[in-house]
Amino acid sequence: MLTAALALGCGPAAMDGGDGAVAREDGALSPPDAAVPEGPVCDADVRWFRQTLWTPLLAVQCAGCHNAAGTAATTRMVFRAESEAGWLEHNFRAVRAVALAELAGVPQLLLRPSGRHPMGHTGGTLTAPGTSEYADLERFVARARTPTCGATMPGADGGVTMPTEPSRCATVRPGARMLRRLTASEYDRTVRDLLGTTAQHGARFVADPVVEGFDNDAASLVVSPLLAEQLRVAAEALATEGAAALARIAPCTPASPTDAVCARRFVESFGERAFRRPLAAGDVTRYLALHAAISAQEGFAEGVEAVVAAMLQSPHFLYRMELGVAMGTGYQLTPWEVATELSYLLTGTLPDAALFEAARSGALATSAGIETQARRLLATPGAQESMRRFVTQWLDVDRLSSVPKDGTSFPAFTPAVRASMRGEFDRYVDAVLSRRGATLVELLTSPFTFVDPTLATFYGMTPDGAPDAQGFRRVSRLEAQRVGVLGLGAVQTTHARPNASSPVHRGRLVRERLLCQTLPPPPPGVNAQPPDPDPRRTVREQYAMHASVRPCVDCHRLIDPIGFTFEFFDGVGRFRTTEAGRPVDGRGEVVGSRTSDRAVADGRGLVEHLAASPEVHDCFARQLFRYAYAMGAGEQTSCALAEVQERFRGSMLSVDELFVALARSVHFTRREGPTTPVTPTPDAGVADARGDAMVAAEAGADAGRDAAMPTPDAMTSGPMTTAGVTTMTVRDSTWDMGFCERVIVTNGTAAPVDWAVVHTIAGTVTTSWNSERTGDSGAVVFRGAMWNRTLAPRERTELGFCARR
Repeated sequence: MLTAALALGCGPAAMDGGDGAVAREDGALSPPDAAVPEGPVCDADVRWFRQTLWTPLLAVQCAGCHNAAGTAATTRMVFRAESEAGWLEHNFRAVRAVALAELAGVPQLLLRPSGRHPMGHTGGTLTAPGTSEYADLERFVARARTPTCGATMPGADGGVTMPTEPSRCATVRPGARMLRRLTASEYDRTVRDLLGTTAQHGARFVADPVVEGFDNDAASLVVSPLLAEQLRVAAEALATEGAAALARIAPCTPASPTDAVCARRFVESFGERAFRRPLAAGDVTRYLALHAAISAQEGFAEGVEAVVAAMLQSPHFLYRMELGVAMGTGYQLTPWEVATELSYLLTGTLPDAALFEAARSGALATSAGIETQARRLLATPGAQESMRRFVTQWLDVDRLSSVPKDGTSFPAFTPAVRASMRGEFDRYVDAVLSRRGATLVELLTSPFTFVDPTLATFYGMTPDGAPDAQGFRRVSRLEAQRVGVLGLGAVQTTHARPNASSPVHRGRLVRERLLCQTLPPPPPGVNAQPPDPDPRRTVREQYAMHASVRPCVDCHRLIDPIGFTFEFFDGVGRFRTTEAGRPVDGRGEVVGSRTSDRAVADGRGLVEHLAASPEVHDCFARQLFRYAYAMGAGEQTSCALAEVQERFRGSMLSVDELFVALARSVHFTRREGPTTPVTPTPDAGVADARGDAMVAAEAGADAGRDAAMPTPDAMTSGPMTTAGVTTMTVRDSTWDMGFCERVIVTNGTAAPVDWAVVHTIAGTVTTSWNSERTGDSGAVVFRGAMWNRTLAPRERTELGFCARR
């Protein structure tokens, strides 16, 4: 039955018996203790569970709800705290029971955390099919179903260990790829190098979604109607600017207003740089026709303006189409695609002349050729700018300009101080990483900074270096606690409350960005408001409840002890030695990590410990992997990530070598998929005589090219579909890696209904709209959003989604 409750996550109370009992699949009720069956357990299984599931996933994302005082206290899976006797074996049994229970043939352990259970999951979607975390859950289910205690062997400590599993990384496979729309910063840098402009149109575009700290997530970079209009306006303005400085972008001087030879040279040369590849013959013909139509009436420059405006709105400009060509069992990226990928990874803009020449000559056909170009680009100013942007987003410092601060609590924190803090941050990162061979350890522990007069007064510092052009001077004599990038005012200010410091914000920064453990939001019904500042008590005293009251303690034990080490800094990054009339207590501890648990005396001790932690080293490589490839490391790319991490460690943590390792990865030049040839996308960049180009929808495909006739949705009679509601599905677009569909929902009854429908999706949803969604693949439940939830009799609405195969 669909309402059976073997929950993984903060399950709804309606699924329980209401008296602490739990609904079983057979409809009967059993007390919560019955959810943890007795029976022998294998020590090796328990160890594997602790290392693979408990520490990195369950303790971090699930224990906050699944405890005796949490919102999931009446479900089958109730964890004991690590301070309780027998906690590990108890928790193992609880998870094993859920792994062995099934709903419609699917283990419950896989349904809840992936958001695919028909009743939803109050704790939200924690992991999706295809991720490494989901694969670990699948492996635990397989172990639970096939006991292996009889196949164990002695361990080094006299216990038992699991038999060695076959290496999952004997072959490193490339992962899936998506078309990647240029981000706002990539757009601005690209048009800067393409047109020689200083305009910053991208900086004013509607903000792109931030996914796990980064704004370049490929699946999220869609073109909304507002962005499409902004792109049109920007393209027209840039085209006008370019035409006014014709000699800067044209390779020839026209002999007449309709000089066809010069027009062809311009279209081919400018188009090659704008599209990052040579233009196809059909492209050249269309753009020449556009130029001819305009130049015949208004002149050569006006024809150029129309062509530039059209090209800047083409999907071939706006999207990075690094999908490759069919080669055997997969796809090999072309040299032009490799050049584009390499250039945007290392410089955030289009390839320079040398990289274009390498693509043209075939020099990028080998790993050695790619590495040669990577090392060349790493020495350019563009690489320094890209590294700085990565570190800025990694540590969330791009919020510095807008993070709220209370003027009463911090009257000296002015807009000028904010700007100076950002200048300090940029100069520190540049100073460390501009040195070839600079390491992550140096980024985390270098004992210097840079201040201008505004910041020197604010901090109370005395600089000792010579001023640069903006008046910033190096400071080498710092307080002992102000060390490395984490000790910069920009980081400490961003991760604090408006009116005080915050061990929660600062601890979460370390937990998520340096240890790669994603923390869940507070459980439903829990008051998550921080305590009001009290000048009579220290911050440690004000947050004492977090360490003693459940369910708070289950999450805050992972956060607060880390954040307390930074209490030497107030809410705007100023150093202090006393608080509430007493010396600052900076003692802290890392707990619940894979390999980095340790007590530390203060922030400096924490930073030095983190800098030496292999867990932090691997997390940093994982963060750059996500940033470089615009998607997280899933199960398919987990081996590629492991290879990059190994090379990073082998390079003594050189940041340059980490970038080189990314460029040498098989994922950088190949992708897997059915070897059906990719149909070239018609260029939608020439719409009319004025060059008002069409902006393609997500994936850059012609939105109407693969539209299908509406067909009845086969799932309208599914168990979660509202009675009397019918659906009709329209395939809006299809491309090699995915598709977009609209589902027309109609209330066929004579009364208003709040609707929900089940729609089977042969892929993984990347984005959806006009509805609320439960699940990402298979039987996905869509429910009405706030504005279209209730349908009047005979009324209809639409939902939509895009999915990748």
